[in-house]
Amino acid sequence: MQDFYTKIRQTYAQEHDQGQLFLRPEQIQSKTARKSGHDTNAIIRLAESIKKYGIIKPLSVKKRGEGQEFGGYELVDGEKRLRAAILAGVAKVPCFLLPQDDKSHAITGILEHLRGKEMNMFEQAAGFRLLMQDFSMTQAEIAQKLGVSQSSIANKLRLLGLSHEEQRAILSYGLTERHARSVLRLKEPKMRAFALHKIREERLNVAATEDLIEKLLDAASNKRKTEREALASGDEKQGREIPQNRGEGVQNDAFFTVLSPQTPPKGCIPRKFAIPDLTPLYNSIERTLSIFRKTGATVSCMREESADGVRIVIEIPKNA
Repeated sequence: MQDFYTKIRQTYAQEHDQGQLFLRPEQIQSKTARKSGHDTNAIIRLAESIKKYGIIKPLSVKKRGEGQEFGGYELVDGEKRLRAAILAGVAKVPCFLLPQDDKSHAITGILEHLRGKEMNMFEQAAGFRLLMQDFSMTQAEIAQKLGVSQSSIANKLRLLGLSHEEQRAILSYGLTERHARSVLRLKEPKMRAFALHKIREERLNVAATEDLIEKLLDAASNKRKTEREALASGDEKQGREIPQNRGEGVQNDAFFTVLSPQTPPKGCIPRKFAIPDLTPLYNSIERTLSIFRKTGATVSCMREESADGVRIVIEIPKNA
């Protein structure tokens, strides 16, 4: 979070004037690793502007050590301006010398960054957490300082529950904060990865994304329910033999004929079993078909139920 210890408000102009000095670019060292993130063309344009008008907004620096001059200052804010000044051949750049341990300046710098447009949703969330952990600020205080609702602060902080890989995927896909909050409802990393892949491939908007998440949550809930029921019932309902005379208690059962791989001997009657609850079977079929759907294949499953049995038709394209 080095970049947050940064910009000072214009309301501190008098303090800045007292702490302003001019330094050679080579005297300033930067710990940030953001050089590759800056647009080269933008640096060139800024260098041309500096040649004409000079550096309008001074850089912010801190003293690295007593009695040092060469390389004795650490850049706090102004990486882009420093690079442009070096490109423009400026001999000395104006700088504000910040106090070494002044929390008010640090908080001000963080808030200024959070008001800017350059930070993504996850960087903002990290900034809120920094203010809360390092400076003991509450969500209400941050919201008041930034002029936003406390709920917006809380929603941003929730985004930090996503892994770094998930955050990078969301940013690279160009998804919104509402997309991210919807995906956050999924607890399993594999489900989140599947949802993000689906959102990107089908270019789902927020409403469609929320529908997808609801379906995934329902599927997960049904799976857990089925597993609990199967565990509770044990083998009691498995392999129950059908009475020869079907009477009460089995009228609503579905019947499946279990045949030997070979043709049964003449006079041999195939065995039949009653399965009162077909939910585990249906769920097992859906889990199998979901594997095909994850590959992008269009798979359909039609089911017809009657008093005597169930007819299930599954269609899978040959090019699936």
